[in-house]
Amino acid sequence: MSDNRFDAMEAGAPVSGVFLLKEKSLAQSKVGKKYLTLTLSDHRGDIEGKLWDEADVIDTQLERMMPVHIEGVVTVYRERPQITVRTIRVLPWNEELAARLVPASRFELGDLLT
Repeated sequence: MSDNRFDAMEAGAPVSGVFLLKEKSLAQSKVGKKYLTLTLSDHRGDIEGKLWDEADVIDTQLERMMPVHIEGVVTVYRERPQITVRTIRVLPWNEELAARLVPASRFELGDLLT
C-alpha cells in the first residue's frame, strides 16, 4: 500500500497548483518527439509529470528545486498516476511558498539546539 496521496487521483481529473520542481529530464520519444519528465512535489508527496509541447525550449527555462505553477490533467501510465502538463510557469520564492513546499521539522529549533 502506498502512502503517496497522489495515488487516489483519478484519470482525467484537472490539476492546477503550485509544486516544487525536484527533478527534470529532457528525453526523446520513439517517434523523435522531445518531452520533459518532471518530478513535482507538494504536501501530498511526489508525482511524475510529462510535458510534451515545446519541451526543449521550456527545459532551458527551468531549474531543479524551483517553485512552479502547473496546469494539466491526471493520466495513468503503468498503473500509476502522473500529470500531463499543459502549462508551466516559474514562480519567485517567497516565505509562503517555502512554508508550503519545503518540508519542516515538527520540532522547535530551540529544542534541537539544546
